[in-house]
Amino acid sequence: MRFNLPVLVYQEKNCVHNHADEIAQMGKNALIVTGRNSSKKNGSLDDVINALKSKNIKYTVYDGVEENPSVETVMEAREIGVKAGCDFIIGIGGGSPMDAAKAIGVMIYHKNENKDFLYKSVSNSQSLPVIEVPTTCGTGSEVTTVAVLTVHNEKSMSHRIFPRMALVDEKYIKNAPLKVICDTAIDALAHIVESCINNNATEYSKMFAKEGLEAWSKFKDVLLGNREATDEDFHNMMYASTLAGMCIAHAGTSLPHGLSYPITYELGIPHGKAVGY
Repeated sequence: MRFNLPVLVYQEKNCVHNHADEIAQMGKNALIVTGRNSSKKNGSLDDVINALKSKNIKYTVYDGVEENPSVETVMEAREIGVKAGCDFIIGIGGGSPMDAAKAIGVMIYHKNENKDFLYKSVSNSQSLPVIEVPTTCGTGSEVTTVAVLTVHNEKSMSHRIFPRMALVDEKYIKNAPLKVICDTAIDALAHIVESCINNNATEYSKMFAKEGLEAWSKFKDVLLGNREATDEDFHNMMYASTLAGMCIAHAGTSLPHGLSYPITYELGIPHGKAVGY
């Protein structure tokens, strides 16, 4: 069996502030990659900016990542990052900004390559350092190498980039609509289940799956609308999501994810809901 997870993961309250020193060790000039609204509303963007300011780290914010990010978005952010002289990336948000952050890190590192390079097979993927700050409870992208981009359909870039660090704080989902929590939590459940039926499943990946299912079961009644969420529920939502990411980092997904991409692309149904269907 093989086990490798080279991502430093912190899950705790105020973890961005608590680990500002380690963020500062990644470089001198950050490109913050995020969406247009949610990171501003939930406080995650302010937390990251304040941490960078406290360590006198320069930063540029790119907030143009759309749902199901396109290669064109990646290339636009790449140009901004190169022009600003950025030497590390911080992705903030759900799967779209975090996936985009990995792809942008690859393309800034290879600043003379065109967009086709994202899908070029290489033996040793290289990127600027990437930090991920998840603000939904489903994608698990903070601990996987995968970046799904839209190119007249959704597909993963060829490069496999593990983030250097994941900063997981449940406070960012406390004001999220229940619909968003449900959609993303279903994605996490799918990651757990699909990893177990993938031929690459091992005793290690199943260990994460078992723990993830136990955490997921504790907040199921919240998703069903039977009770209000508690602080423990929000903790378990993020915990299950990160564990689910660890599952697919080792074993991968399977048929439900493969079938979901056309549903999302053609019908505009959110990824987690499409996987659930």
